[in-house]
Amino acid sequence: MHAHRQSRAEMERELERRGFGLVTLHRPALVDHPARLVSAVEALGEIGAELPLLLPAHPRTLKGLESAGIELPAGLRILESRA
Repeated sequence: MHAHRQSRAEMERELERRGFGLVTLHRPALVDHPARLVSAVEALGEIGAELPLLLPAHPRTLKGLESAGIELPAGLRILESRA
């Protein structure tokens, strides 16, 4: 699922330098349908190539990404839950 791994410090430096966008994906109409989720991730990957995007990890989204075998583009980074 993770296309690119950075240390937390590397990620923070990059985000500080470039800025970032915050996006959520959790609605069942999107994340429960693999074709829709693939399309959304591809579109976010295009945006992420210009502006890094942070995606807070919602359990439903993680399940959809994993079950569909979706690889995240480098510009889209999951923020793991600390709960």
